[in-house]
Amino acid sequence: MNETNPAPHGTRKFPQKARISSRKEITRMYHEGTVWKNTELTIISSPGKGSDGRMAVLVSRRLGDAVARNRYKRIVREVFRRNAHVMPPGIDMLIMPRGTRTFIFTNVEQGLLTWAAHLHKSEQT
Repeated sequence: MNETNPAPHGTRKFPQKARISSRKEITRMYHEGTVWKNTELTIISSPGKGSDGRMAVLVSRRLGDAVARNRYKRIVREVFRRNAHVMPPGIDMLIMPRGTRTFIFTNVEQGLLTWAAHLHKSEQT
């Protein structure tokens, strides 16, 4: 560890256990999950296999070239990583950016936190 990079190498990565990578799981969630939308995101959620929530980011080619799509994915993964402590446990989610050109970190973070609050509220009733 040095002064310019206080975190050990690899601690800022998006962990493998937090990813949904199976096409079969994504298809199942797409057809059976609960849909929530706002101006920035569409989130499809369903109960997961483990105690930790997992996520997959799906970005349509309509949203731009590969550079733009990868930027969307990086932003969503970073928002999820930074806010994993407020995400509902045991919920898997598919996150799809909506067709907006102003895809800003704070807007995505607010959308994801609003969804988490909505889910917490619906679990209590």
